[in-house]
Amino acid sequence: MEDPYALAGLAAARIADLTGTAAHDALVVLGSGWGPAADALGEPVAAFAMTDVPGFLAPAAEGHAGEIRSCRVGGLRVLVLLGRTHLYEGHGLDPVVHGVRTAAAAGVRLAVLTNANGSLRDDWELGRPVLVADHLTTTATSPLVGARFTDLTEAWSPRLRSLARELDPSLAEGSTPGCGGRTTRPGRRRSGCAGWARTCSACRPCPRRSPRGSWGSSCSACPR
Repeated sequence: MEDPYALAGLAAARIADLTGTAAHDALVVLGSGWGPAADALGEPVAAFAMTDVPGFLAPAAEGHAGEIRSCRVGGLRVLVLLGRTHLYEGHGLDPVVHGVRTAAAAGVRLAVLTNANGSLRDDWELGRPVLVADHLTTTATSPLVGARFTDLTEAWSPRLRSLARELDPSLAEGSTPGCGGRTTRPGRRRSGCAGWARTCSACRPCPRRSPRGSWGSSCSACPR
């Protein structure tokens, strides 16, 4: 089995060749519904298919363009991924996290991740932007293997969330459970993750609350 970190190094070197940029400062991953936001980052210095880079698969989800761009934003060199691979596609965890590993190998130390979520909050309208403050893993798996002990206390950066609220004070915060498969039901805003979500500070009690009370309380958002 190929070392995933070595593969990320090869991918970073390939991106440097394709972009003419030795290193990047930030990563933006545009998930479902976020593709058009790429144009707001300005004219790309370079753009190419994800499959031109070692270890990247063509995204299977609708609306994921499968493109990598390099942009200059406010003096920063920004790597933009238009789409990503999901765990439910059945390729395992390494392709899911390969984009972030590659970005880290390319010098990135700041990442903005986006996706389209359902919600258990009836007062949150469709299309409402929400800042993720924490997550709950329900997949019983992790891409962190070997003697790698990573402090996730501030994985969802309080500093970046504070900066976002300075730009838009109306932004809400919530926590999200990570699920192994697509659990959003068509025509419904609630997700199949509802029975597994723990209470967070932005949530209200869920009518599906379990008898023991430790599981089944509402969380602010459930991923597709």
